[in-house]
Amino acid sequence: MDNISQLEDPKMFKLAFMNALESGNNEEFEKFASQGSTDFIRRNLREDSFCHAIIPFEEITNSDLAESVKTEDPFVIYEMEAAQAMPHVVAFNDTTRQQQFFGDKFIMSFFTLATPVWMKNVNKLRTYKMDIKSVLVDNALRDLSRLRDVRFMEGVNEITGIIPGAPSPITGMQQYVQLHGRLDRQNWVSTMNYLPSRTLLNGVFLCNHVTWSEFARWGRDEMGGDKAQAIIEKGNGAWDKASMSGIDFIVTLKHDLVPNGKIYQFAPPNYLGKAGVLEKPTMYVKKDKDIISMTCREIIGMTIANSPAVQAVEYDAVTGPYGGDGRVLAKA
Repeated sequence: MDNISQLEDPKMFKLAFMNALESGNNEEFEKFASQGSTDFIRRNLREDSFCHAIIPFEEITNSDLAESVKTEDPFVIYEMEAAQAMPHVVAFNDTTRQQQFFGDKFIMSFFTLATPVWMKNVNKLRTYKMDIKSVLVDNALRDLSRLRDVRFMEGVNEITGIIPGAPSPITGMQQYVQLHGRLDRQNWVSTMNYLPSRTLLNGVFLCNHVTWSEFARWGRDEMGGDKAQAIIEKGNGAWDKASMSGIDFIVTLKHDLVPNGKIYQFAPPNYLGKAGVLEKPTMYVKKDKDIISMTCREIIGMTIANSPAVQAVEYDAVTGPYGGDGRVLAKA
C-alpha cells in the first residue's frame, strides 16, 4: 500500500505517521507529512472556499512571472480587451476618422497565506484515537480557506463601497444598492438587471443561507407550479442546484463575510479578473527531539481587473439570527 492510500485509512495513517516520527529522519518525516497533507488540503480547499467558484485559480510557474527593475516580488502581467472606437457613418465626400488603438494591461501580485506554527510533544500524540490527520490539517484547511475568501471579499467591498447608494470609490458607479422590502419577485427582477445594464452577463451570485431561504417565502403566485410547495416540503432538497432564473448561486454559511439580506453579483470569469496559485497549500513539519512543529502555507494572487463586473444588492427587510437587519461587518 502506498503512502497516499495509507492516508485514507485513519489507522494506517497514524501508524505510518508515528513510524516516521520515531525514525528520527527529518527528511523522511517532512516528505511523508508534506505529501499526505498537501493532497488532503487541495481537495478540501476547493470545497470550502467560495472564491474558487467565482474566479477559477490557475497554476502559475516561474516561467509565467514578469520581471521589473522596481521590485523583486513575483507578479504576472495580463492583457485586457483592446479599446477601440465604434463604427460611424461616413459621407461620400468625407474620409474616415483615424484613431490609435491599444490594449490595457494589468498586474496580478502574489501574497502568502500561512497558519500559525503549531507545536506539540510527540508523546502526547500517541494518546489520540481519532484520525490524527484531522489534528494536523483540519484547522489549517478551515483557516486558509477562510482567509482566501476574506482577502477576496476585501477587494470586492473596496470596489462596491460599504455605503448603499454611494458611488463606488473605484469606478464612480452605483455598485451597492439597497432595495426596500424583502427578496420578493419584484425586487428579484430589479436584482437581475444591474450587470446587464452595463452590457455584462450575469455570471454567479453569492449570498448566505439566510438570504437564499427568502425564496422559500415565494408562493404559487410568485414561484409558479408546484415548486413553491416542494420548497416548503423539502427545503433545499427541492432544488437540483442553487439556481434562480438561470443564474447559479453560491450559498455560504460565512455570515461575517456575506451578510444577511445581501447578494453579491459577478460577471463570468473572462469578464472579471484572474486568480492564480504560485505555491499550492503545503504542510511543513519539523521534528526536534520529541517536539514537532507544523505550519501550513500557500502563495496565491487574485485581481478583479474589470471593476464594473461586480455589484452588491441589499434588501432592507431581510432579517436573520443576528437581529436588526442582519448585517455583520466583514472581519479581516
